[in-house]
Amino acid sequence: MMNAPHRIAPAWFPFGLPDGRGRAVLFAFHHAGGAASFFHGWRDHPLLADVDVCPVELPGRGRRFAEVATTGVDGLLAGLVPALCSAVPAGRPVILFGHSLGSLIAFEAGLAMQARGLPPSALIASARRAPQLPTPRPWRHSMSDMMLVGELHRLGGTSDEVLESEELLELFLPAIRADFALTETYALRAGSRIGCPVLALRGEGDPEVSAADVDAWEEVCGSRFARADLPGDHFYLSQPSVLADVLTRLRRHAGLA
Repeated sequence: MMNAPHRIAPAWFPFGLPDGRGRAVLFAFHHAGGAASFFHGWRDHPLLADVDVCPVELPGRGRRFAEVATTGVDGLLAGLVPALCSAVPAGRPVILFGHSLGSLIAFEAGLAMQARGLPPSALIASARRAPQLPTPRPWRHSMSDMMLVGELHRLGGTSDEVLESEELLELFLPAIRADFALTETYALRAGSRIGCPVLALRGEGDPEVSAADVDAWEEVCGSRFARADLPGDHFYLSQPSVLADVLTRLRRHAGLA
């Protein structure tokens, strides 16, 4: 695949396309209610100095706020996968990292890239149950606004500025509902397995994801599997020391150590 110099960064990659100088390309997928900016600091992290870090922005989120948020995985993949495949510089291995909802999207994107002959070299699934496990009810995307805001307060990861403003909530809740619909209505296709090594992670204090939920990622992994519990809750990545541990594990699992 040619790394054409005239390529224009599509909306999926708000911080630019991989420049081809890194040993690998890392596509990072954000959590429900998040945005690509969640990973912006990774681009300058010393543990990723030799990696092209490319956070992915979903429609209706972040800089793509004016677009309609997608509520189904198939519809999302229709635009996302061609963008991912065309963004990979020739000969560079691809690492997929997802946090929470992002883990599901990374997994499905990896399956699609695998089918297109561009399999990822590693998948890191952070803070989400394995894709074959259904989301327990009640589903958040169908909650009342008041109940949903209460859930967002409990989960963390959404700024107080948004949660305490009626005007901002009116703007952001539709995209947040769409994110929850993506993960809650998802059903794994029978027989789906990703061929690359998988590293599954969770925070020890995460009320959303149990150790068994993480262990179950091995069932959809056709290669080497590893898992780890880390200090913290659902958003353990916000702790610098834990993030350094995660990125060290990422490097080792992706063969960059």
